Amino acid sequence: MKVLLRKAVKGIRVLKLLDPLTRRALLRGVAASVEHKSIISSINRIDLLVDVGANKGQFSLLVKSLLPSCRVVAFEPLPGEALHFKELFRGDSSVKLVPAALGQVSGREMINISKSPDSSSLLGISSLQAHEFPGTAAAGTSSIDVVRLDQVLVSSDFCGVSMLKIDVQGYELEVIRGCGDMLKDFDYIYVECSFVQLYDHQPLFSEVHNCLESNGFSIGGIENLTRGRSGGLVQADFLYIGKH
Repeated sequence: MKVLLRKAVKGIRVLKLLDPLTRRALLRGVAASVEHKSIISSINRIDLLVDVGANKGQFSLLVKSLLPSCRVVAFEPLPGEALHFKELFRGDSSVKLVPAALGQVSGREMINISKSPDSSSLLGISSLQAHEFPGTAAAGTSSIDVVRLDQVLVSSDFCGVSMLKIDVQGYELEVIRGCGDMLKDFDYIYVECSFVQLYDHQPLFSEVHNCLESNGFSIGGIENLTRGRSGGLVQADFLYIGKH
């Protein structure tokens, strides 16, 4: 009942976004990530969004609805989710999808597929993940491409204000390291981190925080604190601001 209520509330919030793209997407079963609206609204300007772990395009959809002139480069390795993304933004030359994961080393890797695709990860899905979030247990594996950011972008692509969004189920440090020297070109990093290990050998919030802090980023906000089935805090979204 709680899940259905949350979905209903989110649907109402999505409908309040008046742009045609958001409404068409909802008819396709893709709801803009309105739970991040306050963060995007507070930033007010994003010229380049690098959306890592784009899924069906929910976060990119939110940003484009609020900031239509923003360019988007998205990474999504799961074919089904990538197809939804492509269909959603078909004909929009300001949005580019890379059908791969972003990581430190390019090549082919095995991804662990969850029964709920948005919980899939390049790390093993732990029993704790399945316990805290029923319906997310491992369902199989698949071979995917992994690329580094410098295979897709060059420094001149960073014009104006840029944001790196990371939602990759425990693979955060690999994504950050996969940005190489381009990490410093981002003005904002918005990353989902966990306080408990939902995936095998998953770096927790403190490790991700220390890595970003050592690269000149400071924490600027915390959103969407999430509790698991047991009632304890499990994860949250963190905004980091670069020193430019």
